[in-house]
Amino acid sequence: MRHIFLLGDDDGSVSTAVGLSLSDEFQVVQLSDVDAALSTSRVERPALVVLALDSYDAPHAFAPIAAFKRFDPDIPIIVVAPRDEIARAQALKLGAAEFVDRPFDPAELNARIASHIRRRPRRDTALATKERTYRLEHHMIFDASARMENVRRIIDT
Repeated sequence: MRHIFLLGDDDGSVSTAVGLSLSDEFQVVQLSDVDAALSTSRVERPALVVLALDSYDAPHAFAPIAAFKRFDPDIPIIVVAPRDEIARAQALKLGAAEFVDRPFDPAELNARIASHIRRRPRRDTALATKERTYRLEHHMIFDASARMENVRRIIDT
């Protein structure tokens, strides 16, 4: 089962909205802090991250965006927060894929999540292909250098 990570949903409104429509194919994993989310990401790679904010008072309110983007630059992050044009611009500048204003329409939030998840398998496939290509190239380089070492040994003897 694929996972959607949910950070900072203190009142439970976002998890209720997301969980109702996506419970068949996704498990919504509620996490309290960025460190827990990142360590969980290493085991269960999320399809998407929803960052629910009640305010922007904390000096590092958008720190989770930067942390997840360092971990996986392609992961879609949807920020659900009170309407604020400066905060919207900051979140999008840091790499958020979407900014949904509170109060939000659950149907709109779920449509945005579904839209990003539909695109995610292509990203995962591309990433896996890139990873396989890297491993193959690395193996070929290692194999070629081992052969060169054998040739050098033969020449030296």
